[in-house]
Amino acid sequence: MDGSAGTMRRIFSVAWVCVLAAYSYSIGFLGFMVVIFIPMFILYNFSALINFMTEHSWMNEQGMVQSKPQYASKCWGRFCGQRYPARSGVFHKVLWWMVMLGYHLPVRLFALIGDVTVHDVHHLYNYPAQRENWVYDIYRRQELIKSDTRGMAQREVWGLHNAIDSVFIGISQRNF
Repeated sequence: MDGSAGTMRRIFSVAWVCVLAAYSYSIGFLGFMVVIFIPMFILYNFSALINFMTEHSWMNEQGMVQSKPQYASKCWGRFCGQRYPARSGVFHKVLWWMVMLGYHLPVRLFALIGDVTVHDVHHLYNYPAQRENWVYDIYRRQELIKSDTRGMAQREVWGLHNAIDSVFIGISQRNF
């Protein structure tokens, strides 16, 4: 970074801190913590960490990726939800609704947003001319499963906890 870019970065950093300080002063410390600090510096970073950590099956093979099939083995679709309970009891159905609304829905709304659930489509089927149509990737993935040439149906992880478990299992089985 040359001198002028470094100087500009410092100027804008100081300006940003001044804006945050002024806003903090205007709404009060508690308001600033609840409205700005916690969402921007804690919740966002936690969400980004979980998202990036689970977007690929990191370290599931030895060495660098050498081929498209190896690369494909590291890509998966992450989905939120679980099967409706087969048991007909009210307890099981209420528990299912509680898990769906209290766990899977917030994960989908606040951690796995947009098309990141079908991140494998992004890597395995590069549609550079159609990137403005990313909202249709979930439908594109279903179409690809019908003609399943790359094992799309076998690369699904349901529930963020299962994606995190899969990453740590891959790391634990790796010989460093």
